[in-house]
Amino acid sequence: SRQISAGGESSEIANGWKWRTHNSGRVDADGKRVIFIRRENHKATTIVREIETKGEKVFEPTLGDPQWSKDGKFVVGFKITPATYWSSHSGDIVVCPVDAGTCRKVASSGTSPMWSGDESRIYFARVTSRDGMEILSVSANGEDEQRVVELNFMDPTANFFDVSSTGQVVYVQF
Repeated sequence: SRQISAGGESSEIANGWKWRTHNSGRVDADGKRVIFIRRENHKATTIVREIETKGEKVFEPTLGDPQWSKDGKFVVGFKITPATYWSSHSGDIVVCPVDAGTCRKVASSGTSPMWSGDESRIYFARVTSRDGMEILSVSANGEDEQRVVELNFMDPTANFFDVSSTGQVVYVQF
């Protein structure tokens, strides 16, 4: 895995990562930690790695698509359980404190969660049919779930989208 500073050279932060075993990596706003998914022996584990020391610790629960809050104190992701690991690429959307505490569920059956620009809401995707997906948002405390847009002609396994700081959704139609 490589990290590129603004206008600088790339630098390696971990050696030997492959897409099949190490993915969904996100560096925190301070550039000191990376959270990622390690897949080994048919099991997924969420890991937080200190970039400078290379120390790693398991993050519980196991989260798909983990995303840091701007202050690095929380992570949003979808909860992966042994029952859902192979059957689905979605789960309950949860917000978890990084250092200590209990995760809180903010929505059911979603994927690809991300913070809004001001972190008051969380955007996420939910598959609606074989070729459809909707983008929803929910307040960061799990209230006021709203549909933002329904996307048709999508490949549910290619649910790549982003949301601007002003709430505009961008995606590629398959």
